[in-house]
Amino acid sequence: MRLRLVIVLAAVGLVACAADSGVEPQDHCLVPDGLLDRTRPLPRTQARISAGDPLRIVAIGSSSTAGAGASMPSRSYPARLEAELRARFPENRIEVINKGVNGETVRSMVARFNDDVLSLFPDLVIWQTGTNSALRNNSPARFRVELINGVRELKRSDVDVILMGPQYAPRFNRRPNRMEFVDAVADVAAAENVVLFPRHAIMKYWWDSKRFDFDVMLSKDGLHLNDLSYNCIAELLAEQIERSINR
Repeated sequence: MRLRLVIVLAAVGLVACAADSGVEPQDHCLVPDGLLDRTRPLPRTQARISAGDPLRIVAIGSSSTAGAGASMPSRSYPARLEAELRARFPENRIEVINKGVNGETVRSMVARFNDDVLSLFPDLVIWQTGTNSALRNNSPARFRVELINGVRELKRSDVDVILMGPQYAPRFNRRPNRMEFVDAVADVAAAENVVLFPRHAIMKYWWDSKRFDFDVMLSKDGLHLNDLSYNCIAELLAEQIERSINR
């Protein structure tokens, strides 16, 4: 199947550009307006941006954060996010540090919070998790508990948090209990009042709306994203961050 690229907005209610920055996601990345939540705050990020201060973001996760499937490190979503945020907030010095490690689950990520996240004194942490736990048949209930504990540890350090859940991809979609992991990320974000980046719902929308097929939005392994979809994730994350601080 080939890319079914929508050149013009084909439906009312797609994410529009933010009025302040004049920057918007490319047409093929767009998702319905209500899919990106802007009801939960990013107070520390907002304060840094408003004051014109430097903003440090740490992206922690597994291979989806490290950039598996990208053609080069500069095409990973954290690298692209840094570029997107700098375009939206040119008066701020913005740094996105990539702390993704291939193959990790929630427990191993939490174990390195002190060394790989908190020691860097971030203002915002983007935590991507869930896929490997599902692929390895981990307990969804245990995953939920470990995720809650991890979020609370980050919050105790007074950092903003964005949770990013699993992708929508054939290898993940074959797991019979996959939605328990997707739902756990969303439920924990709501319960802990942190921002959710709904990657699974975003990619499912791209598929359902025929914006992308799997051959176009995934690497050849049927699981990891590629340059095109990593860039879209970065654009939409930048959009969500801007919306959250301008709410």
